[in-house]
Amino acid sequence: MQIELARQSAGICVTHLPIIKRFPELQIILADVPIPELEFWLVCHGDVQHNRKIRLMMDFLSSRF
Repeated sequence: MQIELARQSAGICVTHLPIIKRFPELQIILADVPIPELEFWLVCHGDVQHNRKIRLMMDFLSSRF
């Protein structure tokens, strides 16, 4: 929603550089403002954590991030 509002000139938002590059109507502002690193968690329901397909996907995603 934030990106769509920014695309419609209804404000600004914080997003990833690849997203900005997809929309020529967006422009980078405040490029020199430092943004802290954010931690993220990869979680799944305990009932499925040992499912082979779920485990493979979790392992794949954790290796990429």
